[in-house]
Amino acid sequence: MKSKLPENAKLTFKGEIWEVYQWPQKMFDGTTATFEGLKHRKNGVKIIAIHQGKIIMTKEKRPGEQKTYYTMPGGGIEENELPLDAAKRELLEETGVRSDTWEELYAFDVLNYPRIDFYTYLYVARNCTKVSEPKLDGGEEIAIEEVDFDTFVKNLYSNKERFGMAFSQIIENTEKINALKNKLEL
Repeated sequence: MKSKLPENAKLTFKGEIWEVYQWPQKMFDGTTATFEGLKHRKNGVKIIAIHQGKIIMTKEKRPGEQKTYYTMPGGGIEENELPLDAAKRELLEETGVRSDTWEELYAFDVLNYPRIDFYTYLYVARNCTKVSEPKLDGGEEIAIEEVDFDTFVKNLYSNKERFGMAFSQIIENTEKINALKNKLEL
C-alpha cells in the first residue's frame, strides 16, 4: 500500500508499535508549520475462514481489557513477510486450520485518517481443514466459534470499532452484505 505520509517526512520516533514522522508543511498564509503522522510498524491481515459452510470466528480478550469481542482470525505481517503468507500463518496459529484455497478480497485503511498509515488485507480461506490445535502466544486468549453468515455479520457489527471504517461500511450496507455473502459462496 502506498503511504499517506509525504515523501519528505522524517522518522522522529520508533516505538514498539508506532513510528512517528514529522515534515514541514507550507500553510495557506505562506508560513511553514511542522506536521506529524503515524505509521503502524506492522500492517495486518484478517481472514474469513470457511469450514463446512460455516465461518470461523474468534472470540478474543486482550491483556488489560475487560471485554471480550468477536473478530476474524488475523494479526500482524512480520518484516519481509508477504500478506498472504502472514494470513496462512495467523490462521494456523490462532485456529489450527489450514486452507489451500485463498482469495484476497481487498486491503482497507484501518483508521481512515489522512496522516496515519495502518492497513489490513482481507482474505477468504475456503475449504478449511483442522490440522492441529491452536498455538497462541502469551498475549492471546482466543475461543473458536463456527457461525452462519448472519451471525458473522451480527458479531462483526457489534464490534465494528475493531475493523476500521472501510470494513464497517460493508456490514452497514445491505447491498454490500449480500455481495459479500455471494462472494463467499454461502
